[in-house]
Amino acid sequence: MSVLDALDKLEGTPTVSALGGENAIYASRDVLAGDSRVVEVTVALCNGWGSLDDRDTATTFLIRAVEDVTPFSARDLFDVLLNSEEVLPVISKPFEGALRKLAGRTGLVRDFALEAWTRLALGDWASKTLQLRAALEDCSEAEDASHPLVRALGAALSRWHDDSLRDALESLISHDDLDSDAAMELGLYSVACAAAQTDVEEVREKLAEARRWFDVARSDGARSDAVAFDAVVGGVIDQTRGMELPANRYEAICNSVYTYLDGFIGVASGWRFPRANTTTAWMDLLSQLNQASTDRWYDPPRTIESLALAMAAERTMTLVINPGGVASQIGMRALVQPQVESLARENGQVLFHLKRWLATENNAADDKVQDAVRELLAQLEALPPKAQGESRPELDTIRERLHLDSEAARVVAEAVEATPELLPIYENLALYTSPPRYSEQDLLEQLLGDCDEHAEGGIAPYRVELGQVMNQLVRFASFYLDAGQSGERAAQWFASKKPWPAEHQIADDLNGKLCMAGFNSIVERPNTAGGRLDIAVSFQRCRICIEVKRVTTTRTNEQLMDSYGAQAVQYAATDIPVAFLVVADYARRATRLDLTGAFDVCPVRLHTASRQHALTTLRMQANVASPSSASR
Repeated sequence: MSVLDALDKLEGTPTVSALGGENAIYASRDVLAGDSRVVEVTVALCNGWGSLDDRDTATTFLIRAVEDVTPFSARDLFDVLLNSEEVLPVISKPFEGALRKLAGRTGLVRDFALEAWTRLALGDWASKTLQLRAALEDCSEAEDASHPLVRALGAALSRWHDDSLRDALESLISHDDLDSDAAMELGLYSVACAAAQTDVEEVREKLAEARRWFDVARSDGARSDAVAFDAVVGGVIDQTRGMELPANRYEAICNSVYTYLDGFIGVASGWRFPRANTTTAWMDLLSQLNQASTDRWYDPPRTIESLALAMAAERTMTLVINPGGVASQIGMRALVQPQVESLARENGQVLFHLKRWLATENNAADDKVQDAVRELLAQLEALPPKAQGESRPELDTIRERLHLDSEAARVVAEAVEATPELLPIYENLALYTSPPRYSEQDLLEQLLGDCDEHAEGGIAPYRVELGQVMNQLVRFASFYLDAGQSGERAAQWFASKKPWPAEHQIADDLNGKLCMAGFNSIVERPNTAGGRLDIAVSFQRCRICIEVKRVTTTRTNEQLMDSYGAQAVQYAATDIPVAFLVVADYARRATRLDLTGAFDVCPVRLHTASRQHALTTLRMQANVASPSSASR
């Protein structure tokens, strides 16, 4: 029975065996050329990749399928390949070459190829990104340009901030079928640019530009997303001018957002679309606008950040990424957010904007309001009171008492305000913790930022608990990086030759230090996911899992994650999506990695239906020469 016969009789998901086996599939390459059913054959090969005997021939088959693709099957074929975590790393180079050739064609095949090439580049699998950007610009002038090209240009612009790409998008405004989509992409990009500014005048200028693009997009009566963004951006602009929103206008803005959230989500594709917390991001933004109306004075940076988060939620991408940034044998599915989310958090301080507000001529606010603002300025980093008149804990006090970074202090302040009984718990966490050193603090903030990026939903709810444990791990690594590795007083888990110490020795040492720091930490804890967890640090509302391993040969961070990452993450299956892997590394080193180099944070998703976890790996160098040995 031929592969075509098998396809005609196929029921359910295609498999290699159901199609007659590998050899039958490879032999049908010429027959399937240009046949849309090659997509089903590709699904079978990708799903069975791990058990294939001849992957080289399979790669040749897949690339030939790409080269012979038709407009009817291009999107589906490219989706299958770009979403395969096993296949994409193997075929990425010839795949890019094939897409580059297809980009020289016309019509939908060209535009689907450019979109696929852009996705390849955004996942760090492509090497010819300059050629890609040039191709995107050239094809924007084609009369047969289509929606996939608009999506590709929008995603590329958000990645590279290239004026030429912006010009290419603008040129599509004159295209009758694409003007609305192109304008929407340009409007969202202008929002991103506004969120990255620190000067309020530049913020207003970029937001006004965004409104102009949304106005073009909303000329299509079905674009409720453009209507919602236009209404909200108008409210944000007024807020940055110190104006309060009348109740009827605020209600109108809310209605436009609710209409949008209830139905239309723009021109979405399977890889670039609103994510699960889109609604939450919009609600936070509306809350900020309402606060400006009820408090009668405002916090522009937080509102601008909320706008940026709503925009990022709209344009989050699902990609198989290259975690190493270079040729790699492993791919990882991840949610990739536009850079605006991190840029917004670097926006100017509220004090700057409040001073500008106070200095505004003909300020319409009464004396009581202006006195309240002046009092706030005197309190430095204290946040505004809530509309109901309750006072917030001062951030500088909380930061000083609990030794937290600014973001963690804000999180604690909000949590304590909502649930006052939490404050003694947070204070208890800090009883045994002194402020970290400057280098440790920088590393700690970097690691927390990486975890926030990779852990699904972010780490805000448990940032304090995670930060406390992370702080201890940074100190543990710092202490032993400075410690001598020979002599009677050396740690028992240091060794320069066989027999190598057992894993439990470093685990017991780390656990002891956690216990002495005041944490509820135990070793060999029976785990709900099965097996025994090496170290469990328990808090009232979460538990942090630490898996400990030993290696005796040279391993890269990627190899450590590949070997032990799945086990470490499974122990956290019922808790927060963050896990730790501590590795005692006995491979001989002539020079040591510094403190920053000892840590690595990467995203891990065990199954397409599972959450994405942030896995932090700490490499404890247990067999390294002394610094003096590096001198000749």
